[in-house]
Amino acid sequence: MIIDAVEARNCDVSLWTLNSNDPETFSLLWDKHRLYLAGRGDLAQLQPAFGVARTPSRGWFRAMKCHIAMCPLSAQTQVLPAGTLGADLVGSEMRRLYRYPSGRSAPEVDTHLGISFMSIDAGFLNLPLSDTAPVEREIRLMWPSRERYLQNGWGTAAVVRGEVTCWCTAEFVSENFCGIKIETLPTMRGRGLATATGARFIDQALARQCTPHWECSAENAPSVRVAEKLGFQVVEYPSILMGRLG
Repeated sequence: MIIDAVEARNCDVSLWTLNSNDPETFSLLWDKHRLYLAGRGDLAQLQPAFGVARTPSRGWFRAMKCHIAMCPLSAQTQVLPAGTLGADLVGSEMRRLYRYPSGRSAPEVDTHLGISFMSIDAGFLNLPLSDTAPVEREIRLMWPSRERYLQNGWGTAAVVRGEVTCWCTAEFVSENFCGIKIETLPTMRGRGLATATGARFIDQALARQCTPHWECSAENAPSVRVAEKLGFQVVEYPSILMGRLG
């Protein structure tokens, strides 16, 4: 999904790979705040791959020194040895990747009194609402530009008395797939806002013939609960190694 979004120029990431014609080869992806290492085979390939990535952009290498490296594992992947790429491993995490079922319409959920739902478009982003800054930041983080998001992205916000209480935007968008970023104000959690906002986002995605995907930590009970309440189905349980670079 991420590779498709990169090819569609709908996400602002840097991608390096040893062999672009082989989807199984090790690749490195930098999305402004994390380094992702993915692939199967001999982990010895990682060191030369990192050297190739570092050469054209030393600023990129320096920038990621204080951030987290996330290394997706598979049954065919060995345990990443300590010190690989200069990364000190700090833990692991089991995650869940969900996909919305093909042929299913968007779920129907109750609408809360006093809450209005708005599409996150140019009109919304220009409104004098409070707490729109996190939405703008996420768009700048995940999209090449605000204009590119307005051209190919979409989202839904729940607004209460002029305050954005929950919002959901598309990320890693390609012709047929998209990811989801959803956030609820801490003071408004546990009230069904994420479910209601997510349902409207799904409706927007399906209208574009785009299948939404949801990813979260397996231990993030609230996110798991919302995803499954919305009707998402697990398609993968990826394990993640986490380490600090530099």
